[in-house]
Amino acid sequence: ASQLFHRDLHDNPLVYVIVLIEDVTMECGPWVFLPASVSERASRAMRYQKRGSPYRVTDEEMYKHVDPAEAVTFAYPKGTVLFIDSSRCFHYGSRLSYTPRMQMMYAFTSVCRTDFSQTFMQPFPYPVNSNDSRLRKMVLQ
Repeated sequence: ASQLFHRDLHDNPLVYVIVLIEDVTMECGPWVFLPASVSERASRAMRYQKRGSPYRVTDEEMYKHVDPAEAVTFAYPKGTVLFIDSSRCFHYGSRLSYTPRMQMMYAFTSVCRTDFSQTFMQPFPYPVNSNDSRLRKMVLQ
């Protein structure tokens, strides 16, 4: 489910400090995010967090409202550090991950979470196709 754009809603602000332990390349399925100003523009255009709007957003929907060139791909050498408020910035990770992405993530949140969405939201259904491997079918069905 982290492979679609979303903003973390369980706290505000929710600050991540991400430290790359090994070099991250495109083959690692790097973290991709939209800066806060771009995310805010997209949120307004899509009426994100309003009744009837989805929590996870497809690329197709997102890129109707923002230029794909505005996305930042966090693929850098080991030791690179990112500070980001994931409650304000749309992000996703783990797409097309062929090699492990080695990173350490610290989350700074308040002592009380501000959402209870997991008590009522339906899980995101992963597609299962007839030509998928037996393992994928077993895991997702």
